[in-house]
Amino acid sequence: MPVFRSAGIIPYIEDEGTIKYLLIKSSGMIKQWGFPKGHLDKGEKGIDAAIRETFEETGLNIQRKDLESGFKETITYLVRYDWNTQPPKLLDKPAPKFVVYFLGKAPSKNVKFKPNQETGITEHDQFAWLTFEDTLKHLSQNKKLIKKANQFLLSKETKLTEILKKI
Repeated sequence: MPVFRSAGIIPYIEDEGTIKYLLIKSSGMIKQWGFPKGHLDKGEKGIDAAIRETFEETGLNIQRKDLESGFKETITYLVRYDWNTQPPKLLDKPAPKFVVYFLGKAPSKNVKFKPNQETGITEHDQFAWLTFEDTLKHLSQNKKLIKKANQFLLSKETKLTEILKKI
């Protein structure tokens, strides 16, 4: 049985004192909001795939230094299609997919969708920078993931405030 692996980044920005998360909407068969992610190339590490896929899907150049140290979450689910083929191939039976997510501060709000070089297709057709509450409303999956990411950032902010008070 095949096992599929992907990696992605939950991009965020601080906008006028508010944390906002980037969601992108798929233009393919399953039109839903989510975070940038994609398959690992042969021999590629998850963190490198996450950075590459985020850049390919959004144009955002989030680097290792922009990733939040200490945040790495893996989610698992079953897939019915092999999305690494064009067109996606229906599998004989559902297969496990593991997706590792990192949390990264985006260098800007400027999202640019580019067509895939091989297919000419743009994977996503909409994006939005949303508050935590609005992000939860848009997601049909990964609600636990965004809750963990948001709690991580709020906890980090609280620790920084406590340190600054002691100075």
